[in-house]
Amino acid sequence: HTNEILKKHRDNSAFYRKAFRDISWITLLREDDGFVSSSWLFTMMVKDAEPFMEYMKANGVMASKVHRRNDTHPVTRQFRRPLPNVDAFYEQMVCLPVGWWVTKEDREYIVKLVRSFRSGVSGKKDAKGAVVDYYAGTDEKGKGRNVTIERASKILPDILRLRDVIYRDLP
Repeated sequence: HTNEILKKHRDNSAFYRKAFRDISWITLLREDDGFVSSSWLFTMMVKDAEPFMEYMKANGVMASKVHRRNDTHPVTRQFRRPLPNVDAFYEQMVCLPVGWWVTKEDREYIVKLVRSFRSGVSGKKDAKGAVVDYYAGTDEKGKGRNVTIERASKILPDILRLRDVIYRDLP
């Protein structure tokens, strides 16, 4: 069962890598030979990361940094040192949904949104002031879509159980 789930994660990740490899304002993370990611997250570097994440959220896709730097937590704050490369990475880091619950339709919608961020942004803003695209945030009937936020909240207990299984199975 775990292998099937990991395959879905990796398939979604490969789909994104192929779809985003030619976008100049996205930097994909290096994949070294001999290593295979579990693709628990799809992390990439995005110029203008904050507006990008707002845009994705306004269009129903959760995109975030997921984690804070370890040295910003109270218990490790005393060890904080200047780390300019980490700062530069964190400033542009964005994670997209890549899990087994992301359907083929979801990932195509996510790719459409990513591609439209720079090319099709209308400048319109939603009620919270986030920039939204004039077409990407609706389905064919003109209703708003929420690809992952609702679904992820419903399946969080399953995700946590899967995490526990994966860690238990590690050597």
